[in-house]
Amino acid sequence: MSGDRVFQPYEDVVAELPDAVARSTIRVDDTGGAQLGAEYLASMIGGQGAVAHLQGALAVRTAVNRAQGFRAVMARYPQIRLVYEGEGADWSQTMGQRLMRKTLLAHSEITDVFAASDGMALGALDAIAAVGRAGEVAVVGFDGQPEGLAAIHACRLGAAWRSDVYRRPTYDR
Repeated sequence: MSGDRVFQPYEDVVAELPDAVARSTIRVDDTGGAQLGAEYLASMIGGQGAVAHLQGALAVRTAVNRAQGFRAVMARYPQIRLVYEGEGADWSQTMGQRLMRKTLLAHSEITDVFAASDGMALGALDAIAAVGRAGEVAVVGFDGQPEGLAAIHACRLGAAWRSDVYRRPTYDR
């Protein structure tokens, strides 16, 4: 094996981290996925309503791209009012619940939610249910995680866009 060049397996990278250098990157189309999710949300509400946007950690390019995709679509719907945007530092269900509670206190007119992750979407659903509005507020997530897909099948979550990264290849020479 001496003199042979062996490349170690690499882990898939789906998010750019601040100050990180990646030799290989496989990326999800976060902007395009968010656009699809936002279009679906707009169709669910007939192009009008009061929307909350639960963003991911904006220090991560994934969150920025998803936010840009969402906003690009919302700009085409003048009857949809973006009444709240909050940043979820850890993209979690707990963070989604916390942001949604804050949203509902400040904006009781909320009719729809676009969440940057399925975890945040599930947290938003928990907060919505806690105030007795389950089924009244449409929620769309992103990632297509098993918990999000289960919530869709249970008719709790309106949709979730998948962000699969497929295989972890190994290159040997």
